[in-house]
Amino acid sequence: AISHGLLHHSSSVVLSNFNHLQKLGPGTFKLWTRIMAAAGGAKLWLLKFPTEAEAHIKRQAAVYGIEPDRILFTNKFADVEHLRVKRAASVLL
Repeated sequence: AISHGLLHHSSSVVLSNFNHLQKLGPGTFKLWTRIMAAAGGAKLWLLKFPTEAEAHIKRQAAVYGIEPDRILFTNKFADVEHLRVKRAASVLL
């Protein structure tokens, strides 16, 4: 995660989901923002796919009281990096 410019779970709570964003429903996202609020300072790490959804997700996070900079996006990982990078997360959602 650090090599991708993201935090590691040793320095912050990092909630992660690497499904395509079109699979993310509004109820699920609202639940995740509630978890983030309860875990003060927690970050949400998502896959940047499709990239068009990124701005919408950050706007919706703000509606739920979550600072948009706590939502982190990354490109898909190469298969050889897949498991190594995911170990950086505190929780895989």
